[in-house]
Amino acid sequence: MSKFCAKCGAPLKENAKFCAKCGAPVPGASVMVQGQGNVPTTQPVPQETSTMFQEKAKNNTVKYLACAVGAIVIIGGGFWGYTTYQSKNLPPVQTEVASSKSVESEKTETLDNTEAKDDGSIGQLTDVAQDKLDKAREEITQMGLSGKRVTATSYGHSDKGFMAMVGGSAMIFDRQNHRYATIWNIGCLNKFRDLGYSKQMYPVLAQFVVWNDTHDQDENAGYWEGNRHFIPINMNFKYEGGQLVDNGLFTANGRGASSYRTYLFEQKNVDLAHLFMEEAIPFIEDAHDRGLWQ
Repeated sequence: MSKFCAKCGAPLKENAKFCAKCGAPVPGASVMVQGQGNVPTTQPVPQETSTMFQEKAKNNTVKYLACAVGAIVIIGGGFWGYTTYQSKNLPPVQTEVASSKSVESEKTETLDNTEAKDDGSIGQLTDVAQDKLDKAREEITQMGLSGKRVTATSYGHSDKGFMAMVGGSAMIFDRQNHRYATIWNIGCLNKFRDLGYSKQMYPVLAQFVVWNDTHDQDENAGYWEGNRHFIPINMNFKYEGGQLVDNGLFTANGRGASSYRTYLFEQKNVDLAHLFMEEAIPFIEDAHDRGLWQ
């Protein structure tokens, strides 16, 4: 018999049947078992006892692992089957997207029928409305500004000139002096309209950009960029006979002025301001009727 435990290595007492430290049976030792006739007998402890316990534990572990793997396979298979069923029975998303695109296309086509065309005309306009644009575009071309789209105008309101939306910019065309200018601060038109409707008398500052201007008595007014003359005109007005009339026009020298106390000396610049007062509201109303102005 070995003097040390085969399991934990602890020393064994003589004739010990079990290890005093770990309790493992000692190979080759004999134990008392109840025999026939209640006569105690001794039988050797099997060498394989500890190995059998280990094998049994190992077999149980393998069984548990096999059951766990089987459960995972069953659950995963069920989820895959449900997902596949759902994907086959749900309506495809692309159908709704295609439908939305169709709606957007219809909206675009409708807008295209009312937007300005490359030649300056407007789709789905009355003959009178279209005639105004055509005549304004023709006269604008004669004044040397061609190839621009005209989308709104006050044409026909005054024999002195008119205003028009040209290429997206608000412009004023003076027949008397054969010149034209862009309204640089387009917000002044809304202010002028609101004051005109309410008949309140406050000054309105308009920034005119006169194209192909010549240096004259008002050459110090505002500033220049090439042949473009940026002229700020602070317009004071009053009502006479239900009409807006000039009550004082002032300008300032240089760029970014904040005080406007200088008089205009050139009559053509005075005419430009008077034409603005006369044509601004009819121009805004025409642009509003065409859906171009809020």
